[in-house]
Amino acid sequence: MSETLSQGRIQVEHNQIRVLAEPQDLPPTLIVARHPSLHVLVDGVEVVGRVQVHAFQEIQVSVIDVEPYREIRIQVSPDTLHATLEIEYQKGQHFRLGDSPPTAVCLLHVIQEAVLPQPYTRSDVRQLLAEQRIVEGVDWKAIDSLLASGESGSCVCASGTPPVDGLPERVTILVQPVHEPLYGIVPVRPILSVQKGVSVAKRLPEESGEAGVSVYGTAIPPYTPPAKLPRIGDGLAENDEGVFISVRGGRVIHRPDLLDVAPTLEFNESLTAKQGHVQFDGDVLVRGNVEQGVEIAASGQVFVQGIVSRAKIVGDAGIIISGGVFQSELYAGLRYHCLQELYHFLQDFLQEWQIFQSAVERLQEAVKTRGSEISHARIVASLLADKYREILVWPTRFQEFIELHPTLDLGPWLGRLRRAGEWMRQAYLESTTIQRWVLHRTEVEKWLSVIENWEVSAELAAIQCAYAQSSDLRAAGDVDITHQGVYQCRVRAGGTVKALGKPGVILGSNIEAGLAVFAKIIGSHAESITRIHLRQEDGCQVSADLVYPGTIFIVDDFPHHVQHEWRQCVWPVPATKDS
Repeated sequence: MSETLSQGRIQVEHNQIRVLAEPQDLPPTLIVARHPSLHVLVDGVEVVGRVQVHAFQEIQVSVIDVEPYREIRIQVSPDTLHATLEIEYQKGQHFRLGDSPPTAVCLLHVIQEAVLPQPYTRSDVRQLLAEQRIVEGVDWKAIDSLLASGESGSCVCASGTPPVDGLPERVTILVQPVHEPLYGIVPVRPILSVQKGVSVAKRLPEESGEAGVSVYGTAIPPYTPPAKLPRIGDGLAENDEGVFISVRGGRVIHRPDLLDVAPTLEFNESLTAKQGHVQFDGDVLVRGNVEQGVEIAASGQVFVQGIVSRAKIVGDAGIIISGGVFQSELYAGLRYHCLQELYHFLQDFLQEWQIFQSAVERLQEAVKTRGSEISHARIVASLLADKYREILVWPTRFQEFIELHPTLDLGPWLGRLRRAGEWMRQAYLESTTIQRWVLHRTEVEKWLSVIENWEVSAELAAIQCAYAQSSDLRAAGDVDITHQGVYQCRVRAGGTVKALGKPGVILGSNIEAGLAVFAKIIGSHAESITRIHLRQEDGCQVSADLVYPGTIFIVDDFPHHVQHEWRQCVWPVPATKDS
């Protein structure tokens, strides 16, 4: 009879594997699961999976731990006014084999235990501050709070004192707009006008600023912007005290590039074709009618105390007519087109910056995935040197835009455009983070919103008259019909069109408005075709006491035909809670 062989066994204890068997016994089975921290060698050969082992074989076990990680650093802002303490902790891992009693088939079980890194202390931070020579405005309360959390994070650990910038030599205005009617006409906006001999403005001397202190304890000199004084026109004279006195009566022009008193060209009688056309750099006042064949072009406002018949008037700052307009052309607000150019210019700028930012983010992610360490500055520099070198042209493009629009009263826009140009310089792009870029892009988006909601709709030139018939009226701002209404006209307004007088009618006309149309009556019993165009749907509306059939409301090229009399009309109809 043959002998029955005994079964060998395997025991795991204290990270050691022992084979309990005699040479003639059946070999036990060892099951080694794949694990990144576990390595089992049988006679010097690494094994994975099921393997039979004999008593005479040598088994070696290696379990590799992951050490805990910690890092502390201080980042100082480019202006040396703020120091940020950054602490990073990463848990380690301790691995060991689970103990197993003697068994014929042994599955190795790896037990994992977290190992916390040693937390940083005040002395560690104090040593780091000393190494970087940061001594000013250390915030131990914020530091202690971060240390006590025991987690990764950051805090502003030191703050300097910012310098107080100085003020350059400048000119301040001494007069206020006149809110009373001018020559019996109610203007669209208050007019800043003066008589001869009035103190209009004063030259203020340069004022020094105060030095600040950096986080290193060093002085930060104050910045005084260079003086950018406007050119003084011949309508002003400066006295020994630096006060500018008007040498003539007229409208005060106060722009970054010009301070002057623009003369007002006055006609005390009606204008006829015999007197020729009028082209004037300033305001024009006509104390009478503007009759057939006359053309008036003014860089300021045009005021007419009578009617306008078969004439053409261009007013860069607005047109105000106390009477009616018949078979004439009125155009107000030539600077509107400059603002539109600026709007599209900034849109192109944002689009190119977004494409460049996305490229930087993709490259950073690729570098991170490969486990490499390449600084933000090197990534930006490599892209600017190759595919995205056109980004560096933007500072020049901003300067060219400013130079091509010297007559546009940009106000704060000049400073905004110069600041945006500085953002596109290579040194700034390399030294700032993506988060800072996002803040700048958000600021430009706010500029676009300002152009849409303020520059274009509220502050641009308007047209005001008592009534209009068979005429063409175009304004960058509002068109306000104060009495009878609009009959067989074409009206285009960047803002609102209003016909709220008596009876306040819009009839047989083609109306285009950027914001809204307000009237008492639109159309007639005869169902004359009257078209009302709204350039955008959101926030725009038509409001009237009565709308007759034959009226067509149009928005986004979609017409709405009024089929029945509509009283207390509001269109588009506001959405209800149930809709």
